[in-house]
Amino acid sequence: MRDFPKVHTVRSRVKDPKHLIAKLIRKTPERRQAKNHNEFHFTLENYMNEITDLVGVRAIHIFKEDHIYIHDSIESMWEYDEKIY
Repeated sequence: MRDFPKVHTVRSRVKDPKHLIAKLIRKTPERRQAKNHNEFHFTLENYMNEITDLVGVRAIHIFKEDHIYIHDSIESMWEYDEKIY
């Protein structure tokens, strides 16, 4: 994204492993209740479906109308779970 012509700045972060573990511990009771299944467990196979904020990226642009180009470029290159404007 840093090479996209209309992107001024890119910020990114990967969730800290300690914060991920804390979130897994905190969220397990909520997931069990929501799924009505007391034996629900996070596993190596399901954690990516359950934790959707492992990586975050922010593209900053100068002009409001540039978001269309950036949005279209992102959608053509990657799949993502959540977009926030």
